[in-house]
Amino acid sequence: MISSMNLVFVLALPLLSGALLFKILLRETNTGPGLAVFVSYGLGMGLLAHCMLWMAFFRIPYDMAMITAGLLIIISILWICLVKVFKVRWSPVSGNLFISRSRDQNAGLMIFWGAITLMTLFYIWVRLFIVPVTGWDTLATILFKAKVFFFRRSLDDLSRLPHSTYPLQMSFAVTWLSLVLDRWNEQMTAGSIFFGYILSFLGGAWFFLKRMGVSRSWTAMFIGFVISSNFFLVHFSGFYGDFPQAYYNFFVFACLVLWVQERRSAWLYLAAVLSGMGAFIKLEGLLYSGIHCLTVFVMLWRSSGSRSWRTIAAKMGIFLGILAVWIVPFLVYKQLVLPPLPVTDQNFNFSMIRPEFSIGKFGMMVWVLWADLLFSGNWSLITVIFFLTLCMVPLERYRQRPELGMILFSLGIFLTMVIAGFSSTRFYYDVIDAHDPMSRILMHFFLLIPLFIVLVLGRMENPAHDRSNGPFRGGGSCAG
Repeated sequence: MISSMNLVFVLALPLLSGALLFKILLRETNTGPGLAVFVSYGLGMGLLAHCMLWMAFFRIPYDMAMITAGLLIIISILWICLVKVFKVRWSPVSGNLFISRSRDQNAGLMIFWGAITLMTLFYIWVRLFIVPVTGWDTLATILFKAKVFFFRRSLDDLSRLPHSTYPLQMSFAVTWLSLVLDRWNEQMTAGSIFFGYILSFLGGAWFFLKRMGVSRSWTAMFIGFVISSNFFLVHFSGFYGDFPQAYYNFFVFACLVLWVQERRSAWLYLAAVLSGMGAFIKLEGLLYSGIHCLTVFVMLWRSSGSRSWRTIAAKMGIFLGILAVWIVPFLVYKQLVLPPLPVTDQNFNFSMIRPEFSIGKFGMMVWVLWADLLFSGNWSLITVIFFLTLCMVPLERYRQRPELGMILFSLGIFLTMVIAGFSSTRFYYDVIDAHDPMSRILMHFFLLIPLFIVLVLGRMENPAHDRSNGPFRGGGSCAG
């Protein structure tokens, strides 16, 4: 059995690797320690998963010593890049880890939402660590594969497992923690991984929104919006891959908002890394990376126009190059290593998508989407507040605040993709038979809705936070 001190050391390796990657990408940006700590968790899990994927390429067996050695190699490379290549010196960072220095002093609201959040976290902890895992998708797509990887110490049996074409980041994380503990306990390992994602999301959202200029009370409201949504609460404690997918999507757009506001390319590159890691959570993640690319292109074009096409090409080339680093390896692994698989519901292939468009199906899917957003009870009152907020924003404000238009554009592309995809393929019948697939897909981008709300209402309270030198104002560009 591993000793307590060694256990802490091994568990800290993914977080340390994520922190180093975060520091390299934002080496010229003072983010404070809070944001770095919480975002490092998602980055570290992504690095861990790709470390295990590359071990599979070279047929290196999975055991704690080999994975630890791989992580130490990654950490060493990142450290050398940070200190020797970029000449970054570690120094004390100003700012407090948890307490904001905002002048917003609505103590009563903060205490209320703080108490609600703590009670919700306790409920989630009980569900994660005490209530047995029963979800079919969790067992079939994550835990069963993780158990096979744990006992077989390799991916040799992947082609014989259900859903073998699905991305493996969540399965890899559970396998790794099981190897660290030297025993199989899906309740403890999956619960710990998932609870880490939840804490990382809540803390990261707090510091991202504060940096965007959202008031402290509205930042607390954002967290309140999320934890009061029934569907999010279920998926916080259900081990499904949908919340981690929403986690990475939200952090991608948080980085893009800061890129638009601050004119720093570092946020764009961090968004690319997070987008690539999100593509290793679920199959849909690859399509979402496409939405991220389209969003970045449109914002660059709006910023620079045809006069700076070389700048647009350079930025898009870097963004796509970073994406390729994270996306291509698993695609290559599936083509080179996995044998040809029968096209079934368990082995998804894009040849399964055969357009069968009809006006009736399109109209029905629009209704299912509308009913899920407004009448399902899944999202509390967030959707209603969103539509009311839309009515409050004059068109002139979109010109002054292009990040708002960016969020709406991305939501529009996503919803169009959902309606067109479900209404013109065989998946239409899955949604009609059970509305749960629609809710789970919507969850992946739903966090953009409360983000839009607090960016509008929260920054109305804090006009001093508006950055008049943003990239789309006064002839500026995103080239920085």
